Amino acid sequence: MSENLRWTAFLELLGAELRMLFRDRKTLLISIVLPAVLTPLLMFGSSKIAETREEEIAGDTCRIVLSGNAPDSVISAVSRAIASGGGPVSVSLADSPDPEQLDSGLVHAIVTADVGRRPVPVVDVAYRADMDMSRAALDAILPRLEALRDSTREAVLSRSGISWAPDSAMIRIEDTAPPGAREGSDFGRLAMLFVMLLLLSGVSVAALDSIAGERERGSLETLLSTGVDRGVITASKLSAACAVGLMSALVQAADLALLARLGFFETQGGGFLPPASAFSPLLLVPVIPAAIFAAALVLFVSAGASTFKEAQLKMLPALLAAVAPTLVTLFPGIGSAPVTRAVPVAGLAVSFREILSGRQDIAGLLLAALSTLSLAAILAWAAARSMSGEGIIRGSASPEPGPAMLGRRAFQVYGMIWAVNVITSMQMERLYDVRTSLLVGQFLILLAPAVYLAIRYRLPSRTVLRLRSPGLLAPLLALPCAAGGVILSSDLYRLASLLLPAGERVLHDFGDAMTTGSTDVAGMILLFCLIPGVVEEFVFRGVLMGSLAARRGWGPHGALVASALVFGMFHFLYFRIVPTAFIGILAGLAVLRSGSLFTGMVWHAASNAVALLAAREAVEPVGLPLWGHAAAAVVVVGGLLLMGRGRVRLRAGRGRGPGSTGGRRGGTASA
Repeated sequence: MSENLRWTAFLELLGAELRMLFRDRKTLLISIVLPAVLTPLLMFGSSKIAETREEEIAGDTCRIVLSGNAPDSVISAVSRAIASGGGPVSVSLADSPDPEQLDSGLVHAIVTADVGRRPVPVVDVAYRADMDMSRAALDAILPRLEALRDSTREAVLSRSGISWAPDSAMIRIEDTAPPGAREGSDFGRLAMLFVMLLLLSGVSVAALDSIAGERERGSLETLLSTGVDRGVITASKLSAACAVGLMSALVQAADLALLARLGFFETQGGGFLPPASAFSPLLLVPVIPAAIFAAALVLFVSAGASTFKEAQLKMLPALLAAVAPTLVTLFPGIGSAPVTRAVPVAGLAVSFREILSGRQDIAGLLLAALSTLSLAAILAWAAARSMSGEGIIRGSASPEPGPAMLGRRAFQVYGMIWAVNVITSMQMERLYDVRTSLLVGQFLILLAPAVYLAIRYRLPSRTVLRLRSPGLLAPLLALPCAAGGVILSSDLYRLASLLLPAGERVLHDFGDAMTTGSTDVAGMILLFCLIPGVVEEFVFRGVLMGSLAARRGWGPHGALVASALVFGMFHFLYFRIVPTAFIGILAGLAVLRSGSLFTGMVWHAASNAVALLAAREAVEPVGLPLWGHAAAAVVVVGGLLLMGRGRVRLRAGRGRGPGSTGGRRGGTASA
């Protein structure tokens, strides 16, 4: 087909696709009307809810109970100070206030003025941080109590002839950020998340029906059976989906411009929204690549699905993968790293926030747009390649459930498990302690679906899951190798922290959650070492790695790397992903070398035990001399090599047994 004919066919197909899409009421509703209405509603509704809540809190009376063993003069002074600021604050005296009144909301704060060994009274304020009125009571009385403290201190010192100035007079704080920069930065943390969600929802209607829907109806077979080049067909469908996405993006941009023009942002108090000047035309630069990426992603999902329903099911992990990089602005240190601009979608989120903050890094913005467009081009090429196979026309018979079928669906299934794991963990941590959350996550979220997948797809226990005896040598070697792996993973963590730094507070809280509470070392080893070692190895090195290895073109080592990366992503604290994935690679190599999943379980459990005991004893691997790190590498590499040799000897011994023929051939097949 000549170049002119290609262009003619492309334009004709594109026109037909656009006419079909924009005649569909569902496409117009979800892609155009919904963003036009939803964007202002979300912004107006969220700000209105915040204002209404503040008005309700300000109009209610903060009920304060005052008690303590301090002298009556002190109690009276504290009572006058609390009531002197005016506003809806009521103070009542009680000899022994009931703390349960805070839980029920009958009392919003309990103030206690006590005198201990020293004659200086100490004022304690008890409140509930999870209740709005209790927090409002604290905000109301704390400045008044601080003013009482300062005035009392000044009076005492002045009687002694000592001059005194308030603490605030010794420190000067100056905000050098331009007006509105803080509001723009806060608003921009999740702005690209909502933009991407709206783009994907609008594009999905067009792109999913463009291939998967037509394939299900049979109209795609007629189109692909013509003489038109399939690259032209793919380009026309991608262009049509991009047009819908860009239209949706332009509608959102017009919404923001109209709201800014009407003075909507200036009328909202409290600094909740950025000023109108923050909404620059530069915001279109990150939005347009985001729209093209969304179109290419959904088209790629649609090209790999046989039916519209299957494409919808595949959209969940695709949606998570698309919006997850936009959360990079929530993590400290990552958004400011220059390398973040080169990460598709994540760079757009950072650039979007910086534009709203008044900063204009043109070079970083162009790099973010280029990286996202490059990924979109790869997805479009993959979609075109999916359409080039004859199976998309003829279809194929439904294969029998097996490891290869699970291997093709593994990322979709594990993506859904990951989403459930993240959501459940966030909710469980609010209601229960970390131990309860861990047990629920291990047995209900991870193990139960993995067992179902192993049964549903008939995974052979010995060849795919590798549930067979490793002998004695491999598990024994796994113990020192695990200790060496922990040292190497800590070295890798320090290298990764140069690009993905973790705040000291985050690390401290994580360490406390893992080591505080029970002092029963045996119980902690069971909970944090043995259970995860058995469950997670079965889930990731057994079901996932085994099924991926059966997928065409992957092989055991490709499956090893992929399963280790997924394993790291399930430990969703970002500073744990890289070292955890490294531990997953080492445990996977132990499984491959020994031929048994039980070796990986021993390695995993031993790694967790070493890390846990080191944390309890405050032992840092960084304190080891250089030769200690080198020795750890030698132990790990040597142990893995010896595991393979032990497996070869075991096979040879079995092959020489009575009645054994072709033992070498059988041993090779089991690898």
